[in-house]
Amino acid sequence: MTFHHFPDDQIDRLITHLRGFVRKAVLINDLHRSLLNYIAWFLLALPIDREIRHDGLLSILRGFKPAELARMLAKHDPTPVIRRAWFRRVAGVVPFDRKWSV
Repeated sequence: MTFHHFPDDQIDRLITHLRGFVRKAVLINDLHRSLLNYIAWFLLALPIDREIRHDGLLSILRGFKPAELARMLAKHDPTPVIRRAWFRRVAGVVPFDRKWSV
């Protein structure tokens, strides 16, 4: 739930870097950018501190739409798995076909 804080080029570099450490896949679980999420957070956060409310709204605006996440991850795998996840999130998986020798 932090990728929305990074520009696309840094996300690309991070996924490329993780390829050397990850055995099977990288799971990206982040906020789904949508009007419903924005309105829901705005209403639920009304009694919360103004700065926290603002940070949440900004994070939703920087979140991903499923098609955007698919395009970004397609640079690392031609068929990334993208799903809408519970509580209005979006999840993407970049599988790595890494052979391990014992």
